[in-house]
Amino acid sequence: MRIVVAGAGAVGFFVGGCLAAAGHDVVLLGRGPVLSDIAGSGLRLSDHDGLSLTVDPARLELSEDPACLGGAELILVTVKSGATAAMAALIAEHGPLLTPVISLQNGVQAVGVLRDALAQRDVRAGMVPFNVVCIGSGSYHRATSGGIVL
Repeated sequence: MRIVVAGAGAVGFFVGGCLAAAGHDVVLLGRGPVLSDIAGSGLRLSDHDGLSLTVDPARLELSEDPACLGGAELILVTVKSGATAAMAALIAEHGPLLTPVISLQNGVQAVGVLRDALAQRDVRAGMVPFNVVCIGSGSYHRATSGGIVL
């Protein structure tokens, strides 16, 4: 499945990296400086349970161009809540109409903003009950427990 993580940051990198390691075709849509760290040395993931995983940069597509949404079979929105409306506009412009959109964001308003802007689409709420922190260039650590709930 081709999955676009829209707004790749700490949570997006962690979730996207786990999905890529599981064999999915993952595109990380984000900002250049952060993406360049991963392009050079891969995405390193760890957690408090002992996970230690490096995702080779060749397993990920890294993009600053929202046109990458066009080939998505699933879109995971991981931007901060304040950027939700802008990301929704990009999804409306570039994302396939029948592609499900899942909000993996903090804040109870984020999914409502997506649903309002993407009224004809399948938009679902998700909850990420764990915290992810950047511990260095391209390294992300899940610091608390819990699983994603949709």
